Formats: sequence, C-alpha cells, structure tokens
Amino acid sequence: MEPSPFRTIFLVRTIEALAKGETLYSPRVVQMLFSRASALAGHNGASSTDYAGGLTPRAREIIGLIERGLCNKEIAVHLSIEVQTVKNHVHNILDKLQFQDRREAARYARERGLLARGH
Repeated sequence: MEPSPFRTIFLVRTIEALAKGETLYSPRVVQMLFSRASALAGHNGASSTDYAGGLTPRAREIIGLIERGLCNKEIAVHLSIEVQTVKNHVHNILDKLQFQDRREAARYARERGLLARGH
C-alpha cells in the first residue's frame, strides 16, 4: 500500500524540521503545555502572564504586530521565530480572548490597552 501524498509531504517536512533542530508539536499539545505551565506558575505566584487580559508580554507583542497588519510570516521574521511558533501564539491569543478572528482580537486588545508598549 502506497502512502498518500499528504503523508509523504508531512513526513518530508517533519524530517526537514528535525534536521534543523526544531521540535514539532501540534497546536493542541502546545495549548495543553501552556495551560499547565500557566496553572503551575499561578500557584506559586511566579506567573509570567500580564494582568491585562491574561496575555503574556510576548502575546501582547504579537497581537500588536497583528494590529499593525503583519501576517504570520512577517511576524516570524520580525521576531526571529518560526512561523509555526507564531501560529501557536495566535491560536493561544484567540483562545484566551475567545475570538475567532485575529483582527477582531487585535482591535479588542487595542481598545482595552492590552498591547505591548510601543504599539
């Protein structure tokens, strides 16, 4: 039985990412890890989240870049991180603020002063 083209492409991309030293996790796994880390940090008083909307400084920085109109690839280049990392942050931001649309979340954050300073 021959593998599907999708599986072949996924396997090739996975091997390429691993060869670059990247670690791949699904957005669901990343969300679970962030949720657990946040819960643990909250219990010992060392939370890295900002009280303004519960967004981390990095999330506030990313939502500010979204508000400026940057796409995921442009944000990744600007912050020197992987596009998938940006996607994970955007997913977490939308989940935390309970929005489906990134522009709507950015507008909400701007209106409530949740953006990182300088945005």
